[in-house]
Order: sequence, then structure tokens, then C-alpha cells
Amino acid sequence: MKSKAGGISKTLLREITIRSMRKSDLPFIHKGVAETNWQDIPAVLKKFANRAECDKRIIEEFNSLLKTKRYKFKVFVAVQKNTPVGFISIGELIDHVLKSPCGALLDFWIAPESRKQGIGDKLFDYALKKLQDHDYTHLGLMVSASNKASLHMCECRGFSPTYINMDKLMSSKRK
Repeated sequence: MKSKAGGISKTLLREITIRSMRKSDLPFIHKGVAETNWQDIPAVLKKFANRAECDKRIIEEFNSLLKTKRYKFKVFVAVQKNTPVGFISIGELIDHVLKSPCGALLDFWIAPESRKQGIGDKLFDYALKKLQDHDYTHLGLMVSASNKASLHMCECRGFSPTYINMDKLMSSKRK
């Protein structure tokens, strides 16, 4: 919903609330975790992957993180009219270079029908504030190089690329 000036409707954003995840949100969150995981698999590798197995594995991994305190894992859900429209998870990881704790944005997804309405910005900023409240010296996240919208959102908030993961498909010598 756009205003006459071309911006996002402030009324719509006021209808969005952000709260901690509830058990009833899990089917929505599982859908988003599976979708973002599948999108992040490079096209050259997808032909070797089974979608159902990938979805099962990533959901199991997500559920196991919910049960551990090691990551200080927390999930926040954006809700509109009692319906989840997006989520973000945050945690704490150990920076492999500095060997110190850093805040981490772990999973982030907005339902396709709710995108381009400012919900992602509101949810992302909420999560950044929560991490900032913990006094981390730095924050980290991983985003697919092909996800231009997420890259733009991160760069607008002061994130910059540090490492690039690259893949190459090799021809098999097995017959």
C-alpha cells in the first residue's frame, strides 16, 4: 500500500506489531526458513539437492537452535491482524577472527505477499536494536549474493561485505 507521495503507508506500518515467537508461529517460520535456505543454494548445486531433504534438514537445525542457550537464540515475528507476515532470528556467535562474542542476525524472511511494504525494514531495525542493547562490539550476518533487496537493506544500515563464498561445479571423473 503506497501513499500518494510514493512511500509506504504509515497506517499499514502502524498495523504491524513485533513480538517474540510463539509455538503457533512455527509452521510459518518453518516455511520461511526452508524457503530462504533453498533460495541460498547456488543454482549449480540445486541439481544435486533434494528439496524435501534440504527442507527437513534446515527445519531440524532451526528447531535444535531453539533448544540451546549457547546461541542465546531469539526469534521475533512481525504480525498484522494476528497473522504472521515475517520473522527474524538473532543470536550470539563467536567471531572466528577475534574469538569474541558477536551479535548475529541469523534468519530473516518476509512472506512474499507482504514484501515491499516496509515490514522488513521495521523487523530488521527492531532486531538491530535488540542486539545493540547487548553491547556487542560488532554484528554479523550472511546474505546470499543474489539477494539484492537484502544486500541493499544491510548496506543502508552500515553493514559491509567481509568475506565472499564462491562455488564451482566440477565435472565428475566417475562413470
